[in-house]
Amino acid sequence: MSMVSIVRYGTRAGPDNQKILRITTNLIVMKNHGVTSVDLSGITNMENLQRLDIAGNRLEQIDLAPIAECEQLRYLDLSGNRLENIDLAPIEECRHLERLDLAYNKLKTIDITPLHNCSNLKNLYLHGNSIGRIDATVLLNCPNIEQITLGYGGKILVGHLVADEKGMKYFSDQLLQYALTQKKPSWLKHEKMGPLPATKNYSWLVKKFGWMQNKAWMTNIGKALGEDHGYPLQRILLESLGMPELACYDGEFLDIIQLLPDKGSYKKGVDILRIRMLEVLIKQLENNGSTLFFDIDALSIRDASVLIPLILKRRKKELERIRLFSVGKSVDLTPLWKTGYGFEILKAMNLRRSIAGKDFPKVKKAFAQVGVKLSLTQDPQKIEKNKVPLLSQTMEKFVIPSS
Repeated sequence: MSMVSIVRYGTRAGPDNQKILRITTNLIVMKNHGVTSVDLSGITNMENLQRLDIAGNRLEQIDLAPIAECEQLRYLDLSGNRLENIDLAPIEECRHLERLDLAYNKLKTIDITPLHNCSNLKNLYLHGNSIGRIDATVLLNCPNIEQITLGYGGKILVGHLVADEKGMKYFSDQLLQYALTQKKPSWLKHEKMGPLPATKNYSWLVKKFGWMQNKAWMTNIGKALGEDHGYPLQRILLESLGMPELACYDGEFLDIIQLLPDKGSYKKGVDILRIRMLEVLIKQLENNGSTLFFDIDALSIRDASVLIPLILKRRKKELERIRLFSVGKSVDLTPLWKTGYGFEILKAMNLRRSIAGKDFPKVKKAFAQVGVKLSLTQDPQKIEKNKVPLLSQTMEKFVIPSS
């Protein structure tokens, strides 16, 4: 057995002392040397490493953990080895990666989720393995992809949108439709659009694929689109599952996915999610969180009516003695946008983040009609005494106008 340890400016060869590598501060090439084991720990000091080529050897396993330190890595070639499985998690830190070649190994499955951060990825080679299909949803975040190879008969899935040599079949829901609207990669050509009816969609998907697979798929969509799309995705998912009145969570979309069960029937899964969402929202309100998007009328006719007393109590508190910051000839309305009543009123008045001082009286009058007295101050410290909620970054970006 021959083993090579990679160090910063040279190599330590195996027992036969025959291995010759090309190593510089940004390049490591070790092709076709018959190496059976490689220790990559030495590359943690090579911050500028751009190419790592260990193709054509006899590796049966490899620990890629040290690669997480090589943020400048652009080229990784492990093709032509004997790898039966590989953990790509460390590649999540390689944001500049352009080419990943794992062709001609012995892989049967592979999780490419860590590639969601590799927005510069151009080539992904997986042919010459025994991989039947991959979920490429995370690659919606990789707009520069030029080529993906999986081999004859292999299928590339985006959600449950299946691509193979025969074209595309659309078996997905509004989540994927939204994702493809936001990011439509050139490598994904679809012949058919138009999801199944929402009333059948998830029940069909869960029956066919199970909750575990659907959770993995939803997670990949969330990661591909990023936190800025957290609230729209939350809304779409909960509407599709028949509980739009609960789309009020101030947090990450991925948090909601984790509330779903890993197995069970569609009905049982929906019932579990409803109970868990109620628990999360009760906690949010009890901890002085956001009251945005809670619809009292919709909640009153469902089992979610338990939330109404908490909502009313919280909305009253968040507007008590509200102060707005006045600077120059404008008034900053940001604190109002963060409140349940404030958001509804300002949106109805078609206002922005700030308003000219001369127009403030009409805002003051509108809030007075619902029993809220607004006051102005030029002292920033008094603004901090407002009882408006501290929104998550995701919700704040969605709610507050940019200007």
